[in-house]
Parts: sequence; C-alpha cells; structure tokens
Amino acid sequence: MNIKKLNRKGFSHVEMAIVVLVVAALGFVGYRVLKNTSHAGSLCKGQALQVGSTGQCVKDAQTLSIAFTGIKMPIDGKYGPLTKANILTFQKKAFSNASAQWDGIAGPNTWSKLCSLIPMVKTQAVYNAQKDACGSASFSVSVQPTPIPTSTSYGFNYPYAITADNLGHIWVANTSGSSVTELNAKDGSLVKVLSASSYGFIHPNAITSDNLGHVWVANLGGSSVTELNAKDGSLVKVYNDASYGFDGPYAITSDNLGHIWVVNAFGSSVTELNAKDGSLVKVYDDASYVFNEPWAITSDNLGHIWVTNVGGYSVTELNAKDGSLVQVIKGA
Repeated sequence: MNIKKLNRKGFSHVEMAIVVLVVAALGFVGYRVLKNTSHAGSLCKGQALQVGSTGQCVKDAQTLSIAFTGIKMPIDGKYGPLTKANILTFQKKAFSNASAQWDGIAGPNTWSKLCSLIPMVKTQAVYNAQKDACGSASFSVSVQPTPIPTSTSYGFNYPYAITADNLGHIWVANTSGSSVTELNAKDGSLVKVLSASSYGFIHPNAITSDNLGHVWVANLGGSSVTELNAKDGSLVKVYNDASYGFDGPYAITSDNLGHIWVVNAFGSSVTELNAKDGSLVKVYDDASYVFNEPWAITSDNLGHIWVTNVGGYSVTELNAKDGSLVQVIKGA
C-alpha cells in the first residue's frame, strides 16, 4: 500500500506545493489588477500611469493636466491618446530644458511637478484632485456654495464646442452631457436641448455648420458624426459605418465647396464627406499626409484645409477641391 507522507496540517508535500503555487499566482494577478486600477490617495504620485491605465489616479492626472495646459478633454479615468498628449504638453512646460522627460507617461517625476506647481486653473475640483493624488495641494481655495439653479435649464454640461449657422442659431456641444443646446443668436434665449439617444450623441466634442442649412456634430465617444437640420434641430442622420474611418473624431469643419472634414485623433487620419448628402468622399490616411495625433482642423476661403498634428509638431495643408496634399509644415 502506498502511504503518502503527511505534514503537520494533513497535506502531502506535493499538495502543499500546489497550494503555495496557486496562492502565489492569485496574489500576482491581484497585484497586476491593483497596480492598473487602484487608487491609493497620496500614493498616486508614486505610480507610473500610461496608455491603458485606468482608475481614480488617472482621473486626478487628467484633471491636473487640464488645469496646467488649458487643453480640455473628458475626465473618464481612462489613459488614452488624448491623456497622453495632454501629459506630454504639460511635461514640455514643466521640464522645458529636459526633453528626456517628454514621454507622455505620468511617472514619479511628472507627478512631482503636478503635485508641487501651482496650476493655472484654481478651482475646487483641481484642488481636490491635487490633494487627493498628492496628499496636499499647492494652493488654497475656498469652497463655493452650490449656485441656485435658474428657471431655464440650458443643459450646459462641459460645453466644449460651439458654432453658428446662417439661420440665426447658436449650437453648443455638451461633452459630458452628451447633448447639444440650441440658442437664439438674437437674444441668447433657449430654443431647445437635443439629448435624445436617437441623435447618437456620445461625448460630442466638436461641432460645425455648413452653408446648406446643416449642423454636424463629431461624437468622440461614439466614433460617429451626427447631422442635424439647422432649421428645426431635427435629426438627419447618424454616420457610424466603419467605412467612414471615424476613430476618435476630435474636430470638424466645413469648407465653402460643400465638404465636411473630420479629424480622427486616434486613427491619425482625416475623413471627407459630401455636405449635400453625407456620402463618403475619402478617408485620408496615407503616410504622405504625416497625420500624427491630428487635433484641430479649419478651412479658409482660398480652398485649403489645415490640420494641426499634436504628436508630429506639424501642420498639414490640403487642397479642399480634391484632398490632395499641398504641404506639411514642420516645427522645430
């Protein structure tokens, strides 16, 4: 008869070894999860956050970087390309003479600056984020009483972009509210707050109008574009087909030739639409355009489209007539 040699707990040595290995594996998995998503108050400044990180510390880093750079973005606790770009902008300010620190990662050195420097924006939210992440704040702020709501609710919730149409209306994209507010340009009175799910608004980040009576909204969170009728705010269509190449649509503009141009920040590309019917003209993602985290876009009255590349420190000029590349202007 085969008799197993038992230890004092009643397990064989083999069984005990298996238990130890399982516990160690579970502990390692727990550590990885904790490292990626945990929030340890003042220990945020000891973490290295980068693309893929999530959690409260990421929210604190987003809040503080916005307060230092002035560049707006959703505070969602997800460290994506926009957060990386904002941290990189902050690093270039905080470490102006130390380019080795310019990596877009919120590591100990970057946290040291986020925790010790006085931000440009000194609100209660920024104060709370700095105190929460760093253990203390670099400035003092008094707690403001909650404002008394007015009788008219304009629905403004992180109003991030605005445009005017040729019919006497002002349109405001509310990023956090996932809505659009329409105002009367004559007296600023409220016309309507568009918030129904049918509009497809998911973190609307940019808005423009064309000369055909349409309003176009870029939905950063939904990777889509919504077209509205400027006359009555009714929905024309939500463009979310993969063929349009929408990937983090961050900026939008219209030209005087009947085209709509959308910057895809995550996809490093630009999408051109026909303003008349919303049909796809072309997705510009060829390497020759040198799109590198394209951030903003505009058109001029000479038939040119201009795109800023945050990641490439450059500006790309296109021919609005056919989308051909005119030039890439590179900075130092």
